[in-house]
Amino acid sequence: MASLQHTLLLILQRHQPQLIFYDAGVDVRQDNELGLLALTVQDIYQRYKWILHLATTMEIPIVCVSGGGYCRDILQLVSGHSQLYFGATECFAN
Repeated sequence: MASLQHTLLLILQRHQPQLIFYDAGVDVRQDNELGLLALTVQDIYQRYKWILHLATTMEIPIVCVSGGGYCRDILQLVSGHSQLYFGATECFAN
């Protein structure tokens, strides 16, 4: 997470985009057949929440789409993708 935070902040500061298009994939989840990053559902939630907060703080519009998450267990897939919406709800509720 620290690497993501450092790198993304640097990129956004350097390039000052007018829009962020975020493909919020969950193939990074630890129990995903193709994922190798071994993130927990909580890690994914924190990632989403942080990225949404960063975009809001920097006043950059953000478009989020669910992506990735190639698994046969539909409940696992929905659990991962729903973290984006939980994070957005918390971020934009304030």
